[in-house]
Amino acid sequence: MKFEHVQVFLRVVEAGSFSGAAALLDMPLTSVSRQVKALEDDLGVQLLYRTTRKVRSTDAGREFYARCLQAEQVLADARASVASLRTEAEGTLRVLVPYALGLLVLEPTLAAFRASHPRVQLVLTYHNEALDLVAHGYDIAIRIGPLPDTTYAARQLCLSRAVLVASPAYLARAGRPADPRDLRRHDLLSSGGDAPLAQWRLRHAGSGEISDLTLRPVLVANESATLIRQALNGGGIVLASRMLIGRHLASGALENVLPEWSRWPDVELHALFPQRATQERKVRVFLDYLVDVFASWHVGGAASPPA
Repeated sequence: MKFEHVQVFLRVVEAGSFSGAAALLDMPLTSVSRQVKALEDDLGVQLLYRTTRKVRSTDAGREFYARCLQAEQVLADARASVASLRTEAEGTLRVLVPYALGLLVLEPTLAAFRASHPRVQLVLTYHNEALDLVAHGYDIAIRIGPLPDTTYAARQLCLSRAVLVASPAYLARAGRPADPRDLRRHDLLSSGGDAPLAQWRLRHAGSGEISDLTLRPVLVANESATLIRQALNGGGIVLASRMLIGRHLASGALENVLPEWSRWPDVELHALFPQRATQERKVRVFLDYLVDVFASWHVGGAASPPA
């Protein structure tokens, strides 16, 4: 029994298909199928049920997967122990990042990371959909919102607060709302799909009062960076995360509207990664970098320690 055949089998189970494993391993589909068949022949037992598009483990396959995953982890630990003797992180690191976060938060700080870790090649992909890490070959993915039900490990980066902002030019033209209900008389910029109405839930910082609003925005977009640009150009009021607009608030290009009110609840931000990924130094140093970047935007203090 060849261990490389075992590793191919593990990736097929994790990807849920031979084609997914082939893409992940950068191998021909026929080679993946042939190696799994050779493994089954060596063991004398069927490990997978095959269908046209998916595969499913047999009882023997599930047991074999669990045992072999443990063995692979032991080998990964041994390799990491040796690698940790080297002080410098190195290798290619593939990271999946929501577009606005990558553009407005990460990009301004990347030079510092590169200076500290020049042997790490970063491959950043900006994508707002939640893609599967293993199936698409990513080492780390930043996710906005509650943690999904997943087998991946996670590290909380921050708890993000969204506030209402507009440009001085817009406020000079349209006036300032004194109450959340006044927002209905303003030009609003909202994230979301193609629905004509937006649901905003706001909370008063002092009293804890909740205001649920059904509003008709003048612009709806699925990308926060677009909405922020429109607000900077005097297009209206936007409900945006502080981490995305911090520099514009500091410069005066945007001003707080209804400063005692913010979106409720605050939004969680996590880094997801495969369970064994932190054995690699390049992953550990990038996770530490992410925590440092987002710590200043964490509601109530520094971001949480590793989960």
